[in-house]
Amino acid sequence: MNEILPIGTVIKLKNIEKPYMIISLKTKNLEGKDFLYAAVPFPLGYLGIVNKKCFNNSEIEEIYFLGYLNNESRKYLKSLKGC
Repeated sequence: MNEILPIGTVIKLKNIEKPYMIISLKTKNLEGKDFLYAAVPFPLGYLGIVNKKCFNNSEIEEIYFLGYLNNESRKYLKSLKGC
């Protein structure tokens, strides 16, 4: 997958049973490594840094729900494609 998914998207990650919801784009993990997404378990949500997962498109197995898109979010996602 080459497209960048919007915040609020619920996905299944490879080798992880629970669904996750994207909460952030263009993020870093605790070690400072760059990732495209940060997500939290769905429906639990953010319970602290320990349950936040950073990942890239290659780790997404399935999209369950596409997050909210409007003109502003589409423009922002388009700007990230070159990053």
